[in-house]
Amino acid sequence: MPHPGYWRLGANVPREGKISGVSTLPDTDRLPLPEAMRAEIAAWLTTAPTSEREALRAIVDRAASGTGAEAKAALAELEDAFSGPLPIGTGGRRGPCGPGPNRVNEKVMRETALGLWAAMQQPEYGSRSNKVAIVFDTRASSRGFGDVVAHALASHGAEILLVGEPRPTPQLSFLVRHHACGAGIVISASHNPPTDNGIKVYGPDGAQV
Repeated sequence: MPHPGYWRLGANVPREGKISGVSTLPDTDRLPLPEAMRAEIAAWLTTAPTSEREALRAIVDRAASGTGAEAKAALAELEDAFSGPLPIGTGGRRGPCGPGPNRVNEKVMRETALGLWAAMQQPEYGSRSNKVAIVFDTRASSRGFGDVVAHALASHGAEILLVGEPRPTPQLSFLVRHHACGAGIVISASHNPPTDNGIKVYGPDGAQV
C-alpha cells in the first residue's frame, strides 16, 4: 500500500523495502585507512540499506584481499567514497552512485530530502505549503531514488506529488507552481556520466535554489 501522505501520477508507489541483516561483517580493521574512516565504513556495513551494504562489503573484501591492482583500486574507492559528505553544487548534489557519504545512494538521498524538509519548516522559508513535487529522469537508478525521497518526505508529514514516468526539468517547475507546492525535487545528474545520479532542489517559485 502507498504511504497515505503522497500520491503519484500514472503509476502505483511500491512499499518501501525493509533492511535485512547481514550475517558476517568483513574485518575493516585490516584496511590501511584512518581509524575514523574505518569506523564509518563499519557503521555503513550495519546501518545502510541492504543493497548499499552488499556493494560496500564487496569493495571492502577486495580491498582487504591483498596488494594486487584490484585491491589497490578498491582501497582507493573506499578512500574517496568516505572522504567526506557529497558536496552541494549547483542546485543540489550529484556524483557517482555507490556506498559511502561521498556517493549518491539511498542514504544520501534520504538525508538530502530531509534536509530540505527541515528548511521548509523554518519561519523564513518562502512558503507554508507542505507539498513537494518530485520528478526523475531516465537514468537507471532515478525511479528508485524518486521512491526513496518520496517515502522519506511523506513519513515526516509532506504531501508528495511523485510523477510516475520520466519527465524533463521544466515540467517540475510547472508542477510546483500549478499545485502550489512548497518545493520541488528532480532526480537527475544533468550532464554527468550515465552511471552518476543526483538530486536537485527547487523552491516554491519553481526556480532552482
